[in-house]
Amino acid sequence: MDDHFNLKNEFNFDDYLEVPAQGRAGGIVLMWLTNMVNVTLKRKDDQELHAMIQVFPHYFSWCFSVIYTSTNSYKRITLWNNLEDINSSFTGPWLIAGDFNEILGQQDKWGGGGGRKINSRRSSKFWNYLNNCNLIDLEFKRCKYTWSNHRCGRKDLILERLDCAFANNDWLVKYPNAQVTHLPKTHSDHNPLLILLFKPNSGNLSKPFRLEKFWLEHPNFRNLVERCWINKDLISAISLFRNEAHIWSRETFGNIFKKKRTSLARL
Repeated sequence: MDDHFNLKNEFNFDDYLEVPAQGRAGGIVLMWLTNMVNVTLKRKDDQELHAMIQVFPHYFSWCFSVIYTSTNSYKRITLWNNLEDINSSFTGPWLIAGDFNEILGQQDKWGGGGGRKINSRRSSKFWNYLNNCNLIDLEFKRCKYTWSNHRCGRKDLILERLDCAFANNDWLVKYPNAQVTHLPKTHSDHNPLLILLFKPNSGNLSKPFRLEKFWLEHPNFRNLVERCWINKDLISAISLFRNEAHIWSRETFGNIFKKKRTSLARL
């Protein structure tokens, strides 16, 4: 609970809803800025939180469901049935996102002993429930997988896309340019999902921001991140980090792309 309050204060969120964790597992927190959206709780359970989101200034409303699916097969079925109930009782735009602890098919798994076999029966059930709810898998950017067991070697390492975002057609009509980005891992063994309702205006950006893997290995990188994140709201912190990271990288490593081109030219 203290972590939730720390996160709320760190990003200057005004209000929140939560589903408490069951021991060390599960737990859902939905936080927001009250000057940007109005949030009304519809329903919550140990695996789900459903709320109506009213976006200012247009006051357009849609249902947002945040999911943390149990690995228990009986609880999983309960969740799928609850989602079907939501679908039948609610008519309107619907976005659902979270950790589903399930994959849609072979394309969402890599590695593991015995090849890349999946539980096709479970994946098929997952597909069927999504289809019954008229939910569409949103396309994503960046890394393909969102979870790793952190093992070494091809036989032991497993990568899966467990974290997803789905929406019905009404929501996609309202937000046709919505984007889902798999962000780098931080404190969790899952990649966070960044869902943008509108495509960013790239007119003022000379080039896209790229988080380089070798930055994470530098001893001063963590200090840079912490400095950018102190007493900043989310948007300001991200903007400051983008600018500071470019400056820090050039001062620390130089123009790595120029160095790469020079090295390739010498080959």
